[in-house]
Amino acid sequence: MQRVLRRAAELERREQPSREPAATGQMTRADVTQIAEEVGLAPEAISRALAELDAGLLAEPPPASLVDRVIGPAEVVCTRSVAGPIATVETQIQRFLAGQLMQVKRNLGERGIVWEPAADLVSRVRRAFAIGQRVALPRDCELESSVVPDPEDSSRVLVRFALRLGVPRQRRVMQALGGVVAGLAIAAGGIAAFHSLPADVIVAGAGSALAAGTVGRARSNHRKDVERAENGLLRFLDALEHER
Repeated sequence: MQRVLRRAAELERREQPSREPAATGQMTRADVTQIAEEVGLAPEAISRALAELDAGLLAEPPPASLVDRVIGPAEVVCTRSVAGPIATVETQIQRFLAGQLMQVKRNLGERGIVWEPAADLVSRVRRAFAIGQRVALPRDCELESSVVPDPEDSSRVLVRFALRLGVPRQRRVMQALGGVVAGLAIAAGGIAAFHSLPADVIVAGAGSALAAGTVGRARSNHRKDVERAENGLLRFLDALEHER
């Protein structure tokens, strides 16, 4: 259906060159609105869907990988509709993230802001020793924040946080792999050194236990980081929605 609608929109633009221009093979917002209205969708629903698209709420999650299943997810997404205006909400987000010892990495304009842990010495020391307040966001993370108008209520805005934990998770993966390699080495060395069945079984079991324990600790520690970060973001959104 998407291919047919996209092709129909391209053909229509060729016949009506005065319409809003769009990149080749892509559809404009006007195209989407017109097609949705022609199939009977309400304009309010279309506006809401486009606003959620702008806020990044419609992003398709990637399929779960083996690392996702064994260690845990690499991204945490939190969204909320809160009272505006946009400028006030953005100021409060900036204040909150500064308190979390984050700094601007990239300004994406209307699409939002990408944050990273502050690299100055004072921030690193505060993060390491939790000086001043508890920092929920782990080091080496990346956070993307976006604020767009809520089409259902002009006095509210949609807030989205996407916390990426690829680097911290990679460290956990390397820890787990190190434990697996060490466990296999112990098992292989024991089997090579001992030739009696009970000793082989004991050494192989010890190696397997080491490998499983290392993977389990890496999984548990990563999931604790994810839970702490998610709870910190949700607590801030709660305060933004109810306590401001």
